[in-house]
Amino acid sequence: MPILYGAGLSDIEIASLEDYFDIKLPVDYKKFLSDYNGFLIKYPDYCNIEYHGVDDDSVAFNALFGYMIENKIFDLKGQNDNFLDEIFFIKNSIIIGVDPGDNFYVLVVCGEFSGVYYWDRTHLHSDDSKQNYFFEEVSECGNLYRVADSFDSFFKIIYGYAKAHNMSFDKGL
Repeated sequence: MPILYGAGLSDIEIASLEDYFDIKLPVDYKKFLSDYNGFLIKYPDYCNIEYHGVDDDSVAFNALFGYMIENKIFDLKGQNDNFLDEIFFIKNSIIIGVDPGDNFYVLVVCGEFSGVYYWDRTHLHSDDSKQNYFFEEVSECGNLYRVADSFDSFFKIIYGYAKAHNMSFDKGL
C-alpha cells in the first residue's frame, strides 16, 4: 500500500500560503509542508482512524492536501477556495485533508479551539447514536468532530497507521 507525498515547500512558499489565507500556520503544520507537502494513501485509497465520537468508533482518512499540487483534487488552495466559506463561523481555520467521501479535515490554528477536526460535510454520521461533535452544523454544513489537539498528534496517527501496515512512501504527489 503506497503513500504518495509531494516535494517539500520552501519557507518562502509557506509564507506565501500564509499570506494568501491571512493566517499564521502552526510550526508543526509548516514542518509537514516543508517535509511532505501532501500525503495521499494511494491504495486502497483510505484508512480508518480511531475516533470514539461516532458509532463505528472510527472515521476514514484519504489525504492531506499539498500546496501547488498538479492534481487539483489534492490542492490546498483550491479546496479551501471552494469550500472554506461553508464553515465561516470557525475562525482561524484551514481545510487540510479529506476522507474518501468528500468529508474534510480542518485545522484550527490558534485559540481555545485549536486542533484538527473531522468535518462531516456529507452527513455520513448524522444518524449515529453517538454524536460527540465539537462544532454543531450551521446552515446544514455538517458537524465537526475534534480528532486531535494538534496537527502533530493527528499526523502521528496517520503516519503510525502507514508504518504499522508496511506502506511504502513514494514522492510523486
